[in-house]
Amino acid sequence: MRKEETSFENLLKTRTYIKDPVHKLIPINFVEYKILQHPLMLRLHGIKQLGFTYLVYPQAKHSRFEHSLGAMHVAGMIWTSFMNNSPGIISELFPTSSSRKDQSAFYLATRISALLHDVGHLPYSHVTESALETAYENGELPEEMNEIFEKAEKRKLKLHEYYGCIFSEKLLKDILTGFKKEEFPKQTIKMLSEAFKSVKAVLCRDDDTIEGRLFKKEAHNIMKQIISGEIIDADKIDYLVRDAYNTGATFGAIDIERLISGLMLYDEGGKVKISIPTKIISNLEDLFYARYMMYKWVYLHHKVISLELSYINALQTIGRNWSKNKKKILKVFGHLPNNFWELFHPEYIYKSTTKFCLRIDDSFIDIILRYSLSANANSIAEDVNALLNRKAKFNSIIKREEDLLVELFEVLSSENEKRIKPIDVLEKTGELLQSSSVEILDVVKKTWPEGFEKLNEECGKVKNSSYDTLKCCLEKILGEKINKKLKKDIELTLYFSQRISPKSLGGLSLMSDGKALPIEHVSSIISQINRAGQHPMIFLYSKEKIGKSEESSIRRILAEALIELYLSLRKNGSKPS
Repeated sequence: MRKEETSFENLLKTRTYIKDPVHKLIPINFVEYKILQHPLMLRLHGIKQLGFTYLVYPQAKHSRFEHSLGAMHVAGMIWTSFMNNSPGIISELFPTSSSRKDQSAFYLATRISALLHDVGHLPYSHVTESALETAYENGELPEEMNEIFEKAEKRKLKLHEYYGCIFSEKLLKDILTGFKKEEFPKQTIKMLSEAFKSVKAVLCRDDDTIEGRLFKKEAHNIMKQIISGEIIDADKIDYLVRDAYNTGATFGAIDIERLISGLMLYDEGGKVKISIPTKIISNLEDLFYARYMMYKWVYLHHKVISLELSYINALQTIGRNWSKNKKKILKVFGHLPNNFWELFHPEYIYKSTTKFCLRIDDSFIDIILRYSLSANANSIAEDVNALLNRKAKFNSIIKREEDLLVELFEVLSSENEKRIKPIDVLEKTGELLQSSSVEILDVVKKTWPEGFEKLNEECGKVKNSSYDTLKCCLEKILGEKINKKLKKDIELTLYFSQRISPKSLGGLSLMSDGKALPIEHVSSIISQINRAGQHPMIFLYSKEKIGKSEESSIRRILAEALIELYLSLRKNGSKPS
C-alpha cells in the first residue's frame, strides 16, 4: 500500500469481493485479505464442512473455508443491524461513545472473530475430534495430548475451540508482525493490536481481559453472541443455509436478510440483550425449523453415523499399530511423530502447515488410511473399505427415531402401559444422559441388579462421559438379552446423539411496543420444536448382516430395555440419590 493509504480507516475499505453461492458477494477488506492468505486459513480449504456426509449427499463437499467466509459476512450484517436499529445502546458499549474509529475496530474484530471461529477444526471436522475424545477416555493418548484436553476442559472449550484459540493467536501475531515490517503507522498498529486482542478474548473466552480497552465488557458479550449464541448467530445462520444448499435439503429456506434486518438490542436492568420485532417472528420460526430438520435428517443421518463409527475405529487401529504403519507412510511424508495421535497436536499442525506446507487435512488422512490398509490389511480392511469404497461395516437396525417410537408403542400396548407415551421414554432417557456417570450407574444398578458388579467393572471408567457410560451398559444388557432370546451372540453398537435443541433459548425476546417477552412464550412453533429436540436420537447397529426377523427381535429388546429404564427412573425419581 502507498504511505497515504496506511491509516486504520483505509485498511477497512473493501479491497476485493468474493463470489459466493449463498451470499452472492462478500466484501473483503485489506486486513481480512491478509488473514485469508495465511496457511492456517488456507488449510480449511481441505477440511470438509460435513465430514463424511458427502458419501450420503454427494455434493456435500464444501469446506470450512467457505463457511468461515460466510459466517464473517453474516456477523458483519448482524452488527450493522444493531447499529441501525439500536444506535443509543450501541453508543453505550464504548468507553468513548463518539469515536467512530472504536466502532469500526469493533466491526473489524467481530468479522475476524467469525472468520477464525473454525480455524481449529481437525480433518473431517467433528469426527476426528470424537476419535481423539475416545482415545483420551481409553487412556491411549500420549501425555502431551492429555495436557491439551486438560487445558481445553479448564477453559470450558471444546477441543476444536481450544485449537482455534491457539491458532488464531499465532495467526494474528503473524499478521501483525507483517504489518509492522511494512512500517505501518504506530497508531494503525495499535488499533489493529487492540482489535486482535478482542478477537482472542472472544475465541479463547478470556472474559476478564477485555474491559478497559476499546470496548466495554458488555460489547464483548454481544460479540460472543453474534459469533456463536444459543439461537441467532453468524455461525448457525450460514451453516444451515450453506449445508442445505450443498445437500439439496429443502429445510434451509431462511430469508437471511429479512431475519437479520430486524435484530436489535435492548437494555434489561443494565444488561444488554438481543431482541426481534414481531414482524420477523416467522423468519425466526424458519430458522428453528431448519435447524431441527437439518440435524434430524442430514447431520444425524444413520448412514453418516455408521461411516463416522468406521472412521473412529480405523484411527484407533492405526494408532495401536503406528510403528508398523509409520515405516510405509514415511516414504510419503518424510517426518512423522513417534505416536500417531501426536499428528493432531496443535504445535505439530501449526509447524507442518506454516513451515513445511504439509496440511493436516482430509487428504492427509486419506493417505494415512490407504497406506495403513496395506500395512494392516486384516485388522483395518472393513473400516477403510467403509470409507473409501462406501461398504458399510455397521448395519443399521434403528435408522430413524420413528422406527423406535413405533416399537416402543407396540411394547407399551402389549404390556397395558397405554398411559405412557413412547416419546416420554425417549425424553426420560435424555434427562438421564444429563446426569453424571455415577448417577447413571446407580440407575442401571436399580434397574438390572443382577450381574451389576461385572457391568460396573466394564462400564464404570473414570473418564467416561455419561453418554459412553449408558451406551456401554445398554450394549452389555442387550447382548445378554439377545443371547438368551435368540441363542446367538450379535455384536451391537448403540449411538446416542447430543440433543438437537439448545438447553435454553438464551434470553432472546420479542419486542412489541417497547415491551419485551421471552420468545418461548410467544411462538408455540418455536416452543414445540425446541421441546422435540431436547431428547437424544438413538441409533443401533450390528457388525454383521442379520435377517429381518432378527432385526425385529432386537428392536423389540431395545424398546423393552428403554421402558424398563424409564419405569425405574419414574419409581426412583428422575435423578438417583
